[in-house]
Amino acid sequence: MIQIKRFNLDEIASNHFIGIERTLRKNSRKYPELLKSILKITSLDKLITSKPEELEVIVKNFENAGVAKNHKDLKDIFSYEPFCKSRNYNAYKLAKSLNVQVCPYCNRQYTFTVTNNKSNITRPEFDHFLSKEKYPYLALSFYNLIPSCKICNSTLKRNKVWSTKSHIHPYIDEFGNYCRFSLKIKPNHGIDFFYGKEDSFDIILKNHGCSKSENNTKDLCLNEIYNEHKDYVSDILKNSIIYDESYILSLFVQFDGILFSSVSDVKRMIFSNYILENEIEKRVLGKLTKEILDELGILQ
Repeated sequence: MIQIKRFNLDEIASNHFIGIERTLRKNSRKYPELLKSILKITSLDKLITSKPEELEVIVKNFENAGVAKNHKDLKDIFSYEPFCKSRNYNAYKLAKSLNVQVCPYCNRQYTFTVTNNKSNITRPEFDHFLSKEKYPYLALSFYNLIPSCKICNSTLKRNKVWSTKSHIHPYIDEFGNYCRFSLKIKPNHGIDFFYGKEDSFDIILKNHGCSKSENNTKDLCLNEIYNEHKDYVSDILKNSIIYDESYILSLFVQFDGILFSSVSDVKRMIFSNYILENEIEKRVLGKLTKEILDELGILQ
């Protein structure tokens, strides 16, 4: 849903390879013939750092060369579990370098990475965009590791077959205007909707001709799950009545330079969320908030 935008992604990918290279080479020594076959197709560096579309080309090359049939041995070489538990470079350090604070798949759950001097506390799960069960040799590939929440990764997506042609990939794209939140007023509930009553509307994701975003929506059950946030949208509706445009402007004038530096700052306070396009990844339900406010005409 939300693109992972970092100016230094390739640098993080390169450092990721450096962090796991020694272990990869150690693991692969047990399978010299298999390693030779892999290196005829690609280098270990490229296997770990290639972009999503390039990884899918590697998949085809592995299958065409018959390398992919060595499933068990490949799983041993590119083992994901030790990476999660390593005392040196590990999943926590990768998550920390990415600093993805909200699940890019659903934009509903926080994915903070928290550590202290004594221990690791919490981090996002890493979803394998291309299933590590089906493609074990991509289990540690940087652009195949999507920091995400437990619900999206472990409960909903799991080992579903995804590709860059069929689904939105968070390192490449986002829902943007392809798929936007909207409110559907129930018949004969117009007045109730005006006053923000939860049973007067449904939250829907309107798809505008993009099959990939539609597939993400279906597989991650976003329509069903987002309708559990009607109380949140109800507060948006009520605040939109209380804080009309003149009230918002008066607050800005009164506290300009003290609490607010722009009218957008005032609206962010009122609606308890970021409302600028480049900031919606900072807080849960950012996309929902912005697009409902757009629909209500509050951000115009």
